[in-house]
Amino acid sequence: MVYLKSAIAGILAVATTALLIYVILTFVIILVAHKSANEGFDLPHWQVHTESPAFWIVVVIVFAAGFLWEFRRIRSG
Repeated sequence: MVYLKSAIAGILAVATTALLIYVILTFVIILVAHKSANEGFDLPHWQVHTESPAFWIVVVIVFAAGFLWEFRRIRSG
């Protein structure tokens, strides 16, 4: 049960990080588009390149951080 709770915490950490990055990028795009509205700014096309090893490294690191955080919290208490 400890491993299941820790895995769920890791998955939630990845989902929360993805949502946070999405919200931050959305606000940045809105701010840039608003400031350069008179210059004919075209909104960039954001793509997630899942083939990139850097993408998967970040996902694994975030999952591991969430997993270990919850695992240590449960084990120590």
